[in-house]
Amino acid sequence: MNRLRLVCFFTLLLILTTAPHVHAQSGYIRSPYLGITFISSAEQPANETRYRNALLLGAGWNRYPFYWDHVEATAGNYDWHALDRVVTDDIRHGLRPTPFCWAFRGMRGGGR
Repeated sequence: MNRLRLVCFFTLLLILTTAPHVHAQSGYIRSPYLGITFISSAEQPANETRYRNALLLGAGWNRYPFYWDHVEATAGNYDWHALDRVVTDDIRHGLRPTPFCWAFRGMRGGGR
């Protein structure tokens, strides 16, 4: 068991030390392999401190949900404003936005 832990440790160390890093113009080191869920979202936009902390940790992407019932609150009427703002903020901070869609807020497996 100790041998397995040692092999896992050195494998992880090798991966982390040889992974390509992206140096953004801001001077932060970003890894395409590290992202943080909920740096910000359409429902909870982040302030500069939250972005800075994520960048200091080396985040290269931001993953968050958006809820379709917020985009299409009434049939045929779409409002992308909140999601556009978050995507724009992510790009401005040098992060790759990775939003994913939930049908509606509170969705849990089988439906409402």
